[in-house]
Amino acid sequence: MSCFEVEQGALYPAVCRIEQRGWISSKWGVTETGRRAKFYTLTKVGSKQLKAEEESWDRLALANAKVRKQSKEADDGMVQHSHGAAARAVSA
Repeated sequence: MSCFEVEQGALYPAVCRIEQRGWISSKWGVTETGRRAKFYTLTKVGSKQLKAEEESWDRLALANAKVRKQSKEADDGMVQHSHGAAARAVSA
């Protein structure tokens, strides 16, 4: 199993959408093995969009990391608190 899988039939419609938005351009060519294929290039507009998407992803990832850290700290605090209460109850 690969770490990144795309369902069959999902990639081409996505590529068409980003090409229609002007983020990529395409041209037909021939591969090293002689097969005819479409080659895609990122446009200037696409580069700007990519940068915006990366910045948005970074903000989302940072927010997610903060939430996970706070959740872990809260969980750790509850564990420490419950152990302390159990220790006091046993020693009493």
